[in-house]
Amino acid sequence: MTFEPSSDDTEFVFFTGKGGVGKSTVSCATATWLADNDYETLLVTTDPAPNLSDIFGQSIDHEVTAIDGIENLSAIEIDPDTAAEEYRQETIEPMRELLGEEEIQTVEEQLNSPCVEEIDVVSPAELCCHTLLIDDGSRHRSYCLLLLSHIEVDEADLREQAAKYGLEDEIDALLRYLKTHGEVDDDRLPEWDEFQELAADYEVRLSWARSSFPNRVVCLRQFGL
Repeated sequence: MTFEPSSDDTEFVFFTGKGGVGKSTVSCATATWLADNDYETLLVTTDPAPNLSDIFGQSIDHEVTAIDGIENLSAIEIDPDTAAEEYRQETIEPMRELLGEEEIQTVEEQLNSPCVEEIDVVSPAELCCHTLLIDDGSRHRSYCLLLLSHIEVDEADLREQAAKYGLEDEIDALLRYLKTHGEVDDDRLPEWDEFQELAADYEVRLSWARSSFPNRVVCLRQFGL
């Protein structure tokens, strides 16, 4: 089998199979060949018992490491526990400015599930729904409004998650509230002036135009989710 990149875009090659079939040997040989042919190459393993360090005779860990003596080649041995913890912190950090300590503790408990190590992404849409599941009162609805104002959330994903959790009406009201600057008849949502004051307290900028959300809830500041 011959492999060579066909464009200037980043391309991915996956080596899979049961233990002992030669995944490490073939992947390292392929990565070395690509690097020797002037392709900038990153070799990645998610094996809980990685052996790239042994193969290349140098220390390789959870950080991208240049391979000694092979130009254009770097490698990383992703540690699942470290990656899961990094993900937890990246997920929680944007919420610390928006949620109270009790709510943060609840989210942390949810993210401590072993399932976190088996998934790639928990979207901001899911976080918004989780916040409403904790409590769908006015306080938590305001938190969700702030969250949607901080973070770019795919509206299709948000509505899909809402349907999964039975929150279609609640999420629809939040989106209409933001799109119309508060023109939603719901006692559990703040008056627009009150929400502007709340946003100012949390340093959330509300600088969008009315009805400016054809496909997404757009924020001005993103916090890395």
